[in-house]
Amino acid sequence: MAAGVQSVRKVLPAFQVCRAPSGPEELQQLLAPVATQLEAAGKLGSGSRSPYLNHFKVVGEAAQALSWVAYSGPNCGMRSPPDHVSDALQAAEFYANKVLKDWRPKDATHGEWVAALKAVLKAMQDFCAAEYPRGPAWKEGGLSAACFLQGDSGAPSSTRAPAAQPPSAPPAAATTSQPGAAQPAKRAGQVPRAPPPPPPGHLTKPRGGPADEESRKASGPTGVAALFADLNRGTAVTAGLRKLVQGQKWAVEHQVGVPDLVVADTEPKHTVYVYGCRNSTIQVKGKVNAISLDKCSRVGLLFDRVVASVELVNSSSVDVQCTGGVPTLAIDACDGVQLYLPRSSLDTDVTTAKSSGVNIIVLAGDEDGGKEAEGPAEAAVPEQFVTRFRDGAWVTTPVSHSGA
Repeated sequence: MAAGVQSVRKVLPAFQVCRAPSGPEELQQLLAPVATQLEAAGKLGSGSRSPYLNHFKVVGEAAQALSWVAYSGPNCGMRSPPDHVSDALQAAEFYANKVLKDWRPKDATHGEWVAALKAVLKAMQDFCAAEYPRGPAWKEGGLSAACFLQGDSGAPSSTRAPAAQPPSAPPAAATTSQPGAAQPAKRAGQVPRAPPPPPPGHLTKPRGGPADEESRKASGPTGVAALFADLNRGTAVTAGLRKLVQGQKWAVEHQVGVPDLVVADTEPKHTVYVYGCRNSTIQVKGKVNAISLDKCSRVGLLFDRVVASVELVNSSSVDVQCTGGVPTLAIDACDGVQLYLPRSSLDTDVTTAKSSGVNIIVLAGDEDGGKEAEGPAEAAVPEQFVTRFRDGAWVTTPVSHSGA
């Protein structure tokens, strides 16, 4: 994190002396120091079998906060800088809780490490809220990015206006090595994780294999460098998917405002992972092993058949329709979920946890005869429960409300 924060500090002065970038290439050139750190963050967490894998993932999620410098307005597909950093903090806390659960009883320094890293993100969030609540404010008629990178600020160094700087990383987070490791390597500033999300229109497979390296070389720049250049253009992904996916996992990430995403040419051993999409519709054709929907908002998911399960996590305002069959639908920490099931899939198990506004709509079909005219049947999944002591045991049942 220390190296990442320093890369952001090198970019901040550009906001006061540079004009707004004329295109994605110029922005990419300017944000290259940050992109370098985030690209490096994709190497440690991928395929690692280290006992400190959750530590690496904490830092990896936290590192995503640094990309707030790419914010260019309400329609760029990113949340405002303070909210963007807050999202990274929440994502990091997921793995941080695992670290605390597994390691704090053994060594208290792990808890101190987590607290220090969270302090970095909270300080960064406060900095963004105070200095850049609406994103970078470029100087009208200022220098080009190329001039800035060459060291020409247009004014003597003694008269340059000091740029707002983010808080430095606390020593514990900046220099802490792998918690519990024998040697205090400078890992906190260097520990990377899975690569940051690719630009819209890219579907990728799990990283780490030789095929991944060949695919990346053949497809040109990827990762954050491409993200900064093409962030959330909303290009429809409807063709050529098999050329980009050579493994068993489809990844649809950070699609914004795309109404016709289609994942085709699937096989029963494939899994589909949808992450960070908004105002989009994804259709999965054929039979797949599993589908996961994570951190999505106002997204529609249409699929045929799933062998194992469909999981919805940390999402809101989601519509899910099954046209064939699915054994299990798991919903965790979601708000506003509409599940549309055919009558042929009434044996589906629906599990919910920490979720609200979940409704199940059973669609009428040809086998229902005259029932089709009556429309679909809708039922709400209970959100409130009451626990009473009955016959020597505590019994929990849904709360029922009856009118007068």
